[in-house]
Amino acid sequence: MLREAGPGGNDGPVGQGGRFGDSLNSRHVFGHVFGIEVVIACVVFGAVLGLIVLAGIWSHHKRRNGQEPWRKSEHHLVEGTYTVVLAGVTAFIVFLSFTSNAKPAHVPPAKVGVYVTAYQWCWRFTYQGTGVSITATCEDGHVPTLELPTHTVVHMSLISADVVHEMWVPHLRFKMEAFPDHVNAWDTELYSTGTWPGRCSEFCGIYHYAMHFYLKAVTPATFTTWLHGEQAKLHSGHTLAGNSGEALP
Repeated sequence: MLREAGPGGNDGPVGQGGRFGDSLNSRHVFGHVFGIEVVIACVVFGAVLGLIVLAGIWSHHKRRNGQEPWRKSEHHLVEGTYTVVLAGVTAFIVFLSFTSNAKPAHVPPAKVGVYVTAYQWCWRFTYQGTGVSITATCEDGHVPTLELPTHTVVHMSLISADVVHEMWVPHLRFKMEAFPDHVNAWDTELYSTGTWPGRCSEFCGIYHYAMHFYLKAVTPATFTTWLHGEQAKLHSGHTLAGNSGEALP
C-alpha cells in the first residue's frame, strides 16, 4: 500500500510504505513469503555453520588424541539425507511462492477510476463516470494535473493514442509504459497529500522533452469539491482543456 509523500509533498520522505504503481496486495504477499524464507535461510545457515564448527572441534580433538582423520570419501546415508532435505526445502519455497501469488487480492472495490491517455505530446486524465477530462497543451510549461484523493482505492488505466510512451513519477519511483491498443491497469491508494512532477520517459518524438504533468494527492473532501467544480464547468459549457493546465515553475 501507499503510505508516502515524496519531495514536494507534505508528509515525509519517499519509501515509507510503497510506490504509486504497487498492487495493493503485492506488499502483503511479499512480506508474508519473505518472512518465511528468511526463517528458512537462517535455519539452514545455522545448521551449516554448526556442522562446520562441530567438524572442526572433532578434527582438533582427534589430532590431540593422535587419531587419524576420517578418510572415508563417501557416506551414502548422510549424503542422501541432506539431499532429500534440501530438495524438500526448495520444493516448499517454490510451492509457497506460487500459491501466495496465486491468491486473489483482498482489496476493497475502487471508488475512483481514472483513464490516462498519453499522446504526442501531452496527457489526458479522464475521471470515469463523471464526464471530467483534464488535459493541457504541454506547451510553455502549461501541463495537466492528475488529482487523486487520499485514503481511497483508485483504479488506474493507462493507454497510448499513438506511439509508445512511459508514465514516470520520479519522486515516487513509479514508471509504467503506455502502449497503443493495450491498457495497463492497476489499483492504488495514496495515504499522504502532496504534489509530484511527472513526465514521459520514453522518447516519443520531437516534443518529448515537454511532455510533463503533475500528480496531486488531496484529501477526499478536497477532491470531491474539486471534482464537483470541474463538473460544474463542464455543465456550464466551459472547456476543461483550457482551464486545467498548470505552469511549471
